[in-house]
Amino acid sequence: MQARLGPLERVGHPGENGAGWVVGDVARAGGAFLEFRAEGVAHRAAGAPEQLVAWDRFLNLDTLVTSTRWPGSPAPTGHPGPEAAPQDSCLRATLRQPDENWVGRFSHHDRDYPVSEVLLVGELLRQTVEAGHAAWLGNPGWLEHTVARLAPLAPRTNRAARLAVAEVLAG
Repeated sequence: MQARLGPLERVGHPGENGAGWVVGDVARAGGAFLEFRAEGVAHRAAGAPEQLVAWDRFLNLDTLVTSTRWPGSPAPTGHPGPEAAPQDSCLRATLRQPDENWVGRFSHHDRDYPVSEVLLVGELLRQTVEAGHAAWLGNPGWLEHTVARLAPLAPRTNRAARLAVAEVLAG
């Protein structure tokens, strides 16, 4: 089974306590990553308190990430916020109650992300949230199955990625 799609990757082994899915490099010293949990997205950054955003607060969700680490972000520091620089790797969302913009910065892995995977993971997050199923992203089994179906695909355009993700989510 494929254990990653761009910056999204499985940590641990399925069925193992602590296993799950994260966005970003969990091993980077002083870095940051986002953990997809049943209750929501937990942002974990060195030197900052953990921030948890419940799935039902997400109105939308998208990615801002380059395929290569350069000019992608070095290890982000401090508390994430809307002031994240354009070159930072992050997830961005509009949250409800209270309505606010949210940015969850993460450390880019040393490896390059194939452009097709960057397109697919962005569409997966966007379409899942827009369909009202954000909580599915916190289900490790569902995400494993979905990533396994998307990972072999290699769309070259946004439109092709959008259609591929729609097809996988439909069936």
